Amino acid sequence: MKSRDNPEGMERKVGVVASGKEQTGKERFKLTDRRYAATFLGVEVFGPLVYVEAAKLGIEGAEKVVVLGDGADWIDTVACRYFPGSERRLDVWHLLKRCREAVRAERLEPGEAGKLMSELSKLLWCGQVGEALRVVRARLKSQVGLEFAGYLQNQRSWIVNAQQLKARGEVVGSGAVEKAADIVVSRRFKRRGMSWRRAGAEAIVALRADILNRAAA
Repeated sequence: MKSRDNPEGMERKVGVVASGKEQTGKERFKLTDRRYAATFLGVEVFGPLVYVEAAKLGIEGAEKVVVLGDGADWIDTVACRYFPGSERRLDVWHLLKRCREAVRAERLEPGEAGKLMSELSKLLWCGQVGEALRVVRARLKSQVGLEFAGYLQNQRSWIVNAQQLKARGEVVGSGAVEKAADIVVSRRFKRRGMSWRRAGAEAIVALRADILNRAAA
């Protein structure tokens, strides 16, 4: 986001906490009882904010806590510090996006690229990281491919059997967070010609999150 304080812009952190889900289609579910946390001040501020919202939904008495993210290191930091013992899940859509980028970087013939992507997708959807790594290391030789192999290794503990979980009605994608980033941040802050100082942006984003949370209560 454009910033008057930093030419490179400001990074926002947005989280969604939910205590329920509702089926909206044959294989589609949406999170219910949602609460939002957002800040421009970094992980040291974001962690307590998201935990407070989780506490309001009764996290202390929850049978299971799931932390779902896109693989960013700071999400792992928040999970370890504020939600120890939680089940971690890597967002399957980010995982497959990284896979597509790695396959595309090999500049293979369309048929070969499609076949390779299909093979890797099936393995990753089922959480077969070891087999996927074997294929990646054998077939992807570009720098992007090597980086993807490292990504799989680093994210191994977060990669789950998304196919099995989805069949049980579990959430395996971070669509709710992407939507929250739009509702809480983008619609207000990314209007044409706008730029912000961090202090002002932080005050507004805190207000927007509070309004949304009060409406959901």
